[in-house]
Amino acid sequence: MTRCIEFRDDDSGYLAWLAANQQGYVINIARRHYTSQARLHLASCRTIGNGTPMGSHWTGPYVKVCSEYRADIEQWAVETVGQSIDPCGTCCPSDVAVQLAATRPAE
Repeated sequence: MTRCIEFRDDDSGYLAWLAANQQGYVINIARRHYTSQARLHLASCRTIGNGTPMGSHWTGPYVKVCSEYRADIEQWAVETVGQSIDPCGTCCPSDVAVQLAATRPAE
């Protein structure tokens, strides 16, 4: 079971999640889950929640899929859109840097 939450038209919920999960991960993806411009970010990335959004909302034309764990968000991508999502060029979540954070506690 993946532990991801998708924020659509919910800037306040999304920003609250970011504030509480700065070590987590966010996929920024088009509302219809088109992957051409989708990116995987660290929750702390300045491009996805700090300051003013490029449009009028953070969760408007693009939705945010969020998870505390890298493994869960990668599983969401494969199950939902059929492929992994390219990493952000700004925060560059690398496999080496986030491998420990991706390990979640046993259920």
